[in-house]
Amino acid sequence: LTVATASVYLIARFSPFTQLQRTLLAFGYFNLYEYAVISRSYALGVFFVFLFCSLYGRYQTQLAAGNMAWNALILPFGVLGLLANTSVYGLFLSGALSIALLWPLTRQRLSVGWFWGGMGWLWLSWLTCYLQIKRVDSSFSVGSLPGVRMVNDAPTWRLPTERVLDTGAHVWRSYVPIPEFWRDAFWGGNALLDSHHLPAIAELQVGKILAFLLSLVLVSAVVRVLWYRPKWLCVYAAGTVVHLLFSYFFFGGFLRHHGHLFILLVACLWLANTDDSTGSLSQPADRVSMTWSKLREAQTWLDPLSSQWQKSFLTGLLSCQVLAGVMAYSTDFSQPFSASRMTADYLRSHQLDHLTILGYRDRQAATLSGYLSKQIYYPNRQAFGSFWELEQDIPQAELVTQIQAFVSRSEQPVVLALTEALEQPIPNLTLQPLATLKGKVVVDETFYLYLASPPGLEFNL
Repeated sequence: LTVATASVYLIARFSPFTQLQRTLLAFGYFNLYEYAVISRSYALGVFFVFLFCSLYGRYQTQLAAGNMAWNALILPFGVLGLLANTSVYGLFLSGALSIALLWPLTRQRLSVGWFWGGMGWLWLSWLTCYLQIKRVDSSFSVGSLPGVRMVNDAPTWRLPTERVLDTGAHVWRSYVPIPEFWRDAFWGGNALLDSHHLPAIAELQVGKILAFLLSLVLVSAVVRVLWYRPKWLCVYAAGTVVHLLFSYFFFGGFLRHHGHLFILLVACLWLANTDDSTGSLSQPADRVSMTWSKLREAQTWLDPLSSQWQKSFLTGLLSCQVLAGVMAYSTDFSQPFSASRMTADYLRSHQLDHLTILGYRDRQAATLSGYLSKQIYYPNRQAFGSFWELEQDIPQAELVTQIQAFVSRSEQPVVLALTEALEQPIPNLTLQPLATLKGKVVVDETFYLYLASPPGLEFNL
């Protein structure tokens, strides 16, 4: 709550947008719901992006005036270093926004210590982030990337083409995140991409094709908006391209990941307006900037950033974000997002929370550990834990074998919290079904509860 509120404060206090746009941005889907309520781990990265935008105006003013106030000049580097270590998507944003700090190198040589000290901090932060990522999987090879395997191993053209369409549609998914709210499981979806009413063309969903084309239209509109701001056009292009390449080759991701594309857009428009207000384009020092500046002076009516068209474009996107955010937040009150809390409450109310809990699958069952403040046993890992690492599914026959082995060694009954119903009895164990608690928004966080007793032990609820 503190981090999300701080981000809204930065928007309200420092952003150059209109009062309407600030309000819409504060109550948009990502600031109001996704990063403030659900995927809260990304809220810190969003805060650092907006903090960088808030600091950049003073940085640009000090640099243009030749004043070497180290605190105003070094802080943006520090913020980008912290941003890089919030998530891999924070790393992408940090790298893209650093182009703005390096941009003076295209016009003058900087030999002052604060600049190279800031760059040293930034490179060290990126290295630290890389080492954290590297320790997760040290078996990296180009041929093992999902996107490369799909291109090389796909028997037909359809799968690689569908992956291209899915990746390109991330822009639409991020800018216009309106899901199918008439369905319970609305979270992370998109009304156009997930529509089952549209036909297919050559085995490709029309919704995906339309979303891909609309993404091209949106990107073209942003390029048009930033056309006279080469710095921010480079920042936008670099951040967007790297994000999409990562999505294609490494990890397709979900809406909470693709939302960083929208955060990048907001940052670029914010900083482009900041550049204009500080007069950074009034004294260009290179031929390209001089040419573009003269075009702006001679044909200001062509400049979309200062026109009503640009304001309408941004206000339209922000309005869609608010619509999605308000509907998602209101739905969260009427429908249980997950069955995890209900399951934990059930175990407490029936005085079963003191028993050993065996949970499968890891990702869903780990939530019970948080609510009950105790470790649970993961049969696929054959170990106790309080969080999940890499999800490893096992066939139900093996799951039954692991349950039988674990419960047989126990001296008391064991609560089974499973995300799938048992389709066969467990030999030599007394198995008592307890309840089925279903999630509405996140359907796969549905729990089937059983009480498994070892041989010769009687237990009555």
